[in-house]
Amino acid sequence: MVPKKDGFWKKDYVTYRRLWLDACLSAFSNEMRGTVLDIGGKREKKRGSFQPPENQARTWWYINLDWGTNPNIFADVTQTPLEDQSIDCILCTEVLEHLPDPQAGVDEVHRLLRNDGVALFLYHFSTLFMQTLMTFSGLPKTVYVNFFGNSNPLRYIGWVGMRGLWD
Repeated sequence: MVPKKDGFWKKDYVTYRRLWLDACLSAFSNEMRGTVLDIGGKREKKRGSFQPPENQARTWWYINLDWGTNPNIFADVTQTPLEDQSIDCILCTEVLEHLPDPQAGVDEVHRLLRNDGVALFLYHFSTLFMQTLMTFSGLPKTVYVNFFGNSNPLRYIGWVGMRGLWD
């Protein structure tokens, strides 16, 4: 059985994956402040019920290659026009799995993120792939990672998804 539309949804149905995704984003919304970069995010035509807390951020930029989403920055997420270590919080929601070279996307996040910054990756494919990608990315411990996959999602919410990954 699929949950029915309750006023938040823009379609006649929602999926449990979308409900879970919105819950994860909401759980970390207090980390979304300073200069926020929403990689692949949509200023318009949003899906789900999560409402980005843009009012608590100094700046909130959307970067996308889809003009229909009205991005602030029209660019490839692997080569953004932004300065090194210029972003406090980076959201990368269901983007990496669509890139020909996901490692290039992770490397770009690492380049952009300030030393004390926070990144939230949401990914709906293989947990093993994400573990491997994040292990070799060099991202600091202050990065939130959340893995979609064949495991209990609540186990992976927290510092670097799995505690001790970089210890």
